[in-house]
Amino acid sequence: MPANGNPDDLQQRLEEFVTFRHERLRGDEKGEAQVFLDRLFKALGYAGVFAVFTYIAPMLTRISGFGESAVSPILLIFGSGLVIGNLVGGRLADRNLLATIFTGYCQKNNRYAKLAK
Repeated sequence: MPANGNPDDLQQRLEEFVTFRHERLRGDEKGEAQVFLDRLFKALGYAGVFAVFTYIAPMLTRISGFGESAVSPILLIFGSGLVIGNLVGGRLADRNLLATIFTGYCQKNNRYAKLAK
């Protein structure tokens, strides 16, 4: 995360990086850049999911005031939302793959950054 802690700044820097890489690379190098960006966004995405699953139970019980017996049903709802999100994301990716991937990861990482505050 940027030094100022602003998730919008992080999203802007990622957009600039993607634009820079796209404009500067040609031919086979462009394929390598796509693989690199794919790995980068997957790493950021999985890191965010890992952080949420690591801290969601303490956040639900200590901060939100839910009882420990409510954690499992809430995680079930959260998981259902992930499944629905994957189905919707698949439909959107069929329409415009790169825009869906980039927008989805930026939005998700912004939410996780805001959750960490």
